[in-house]
Amino acid sequence: MRSRQVTHHRCELKMTSAKKEKDIIDRFSNLPDEVSHQILSFFNFKELIRVGSVSKRFRGLYLSSLSLDFWSWYSNKQEQLNMLNSFERFLIHCGDNKIQHFRICLNLCSTLCDEIFRVITWIHIAARCNVEGLDLQLEITKTDMPMMELPSCIFLCGSLRSLLVDLYKVLKVPSFSGSTNLQHLSLSSVRMGLE
Repeated sequence: MRSRQVTHHRCELKMTSAKKEKDIIDRFSNLPDEVSHQILSFFNFKELIRVGSVSKRFRGLYLSSLSLDFWSWYSNKQEQLNMLNSFERFLIHCGDNKIQHFRICLNLCSTLCDEIFRVITWIHIAARCNVEGLDLQLEITKTDMPMMELPSCIFLCGSLRSLLVDLYKVLKVPSFSGSTNLQHLSLSSVRMGLE
């Protein structure tokens, strides 16, 4: 008799929880992609990762996000390295999806020599993805690196309309003759160095 009551009680619990799950309405999934992307544009990269792990639809939205906001100001270098690796995997999975706005805020103070190379690679990817706005806030505290050179692809990118650079170092600009569609240029904490 006791076993029958327990079984009956479990069945009631399962039906109640199934009814509660049925009553939950996922309003975000019913939004048009344009609206979903607008909402996701307010998220930083760490929050986008969380959204992407919810479902296949959310993963697709997160990989096609039009606005990327990556910042990493970790005092623990292992945490920063993990975040850099995670962001790189994300960019690989994104493919050639269009990026409207790409913001990188990064403290490059470690002895890892590949951090600058990573940032330059990300700039190349942004140019390939027809970025419209690029915001680079890089604090380079390595004393053995007197200047940083931005790749010429960013200045030749036909889609780029806005470039903001906050660098705390000498910025070396490649010499080239060509036209640009750049409409807004903001340089902060930058000293210019020409070839």
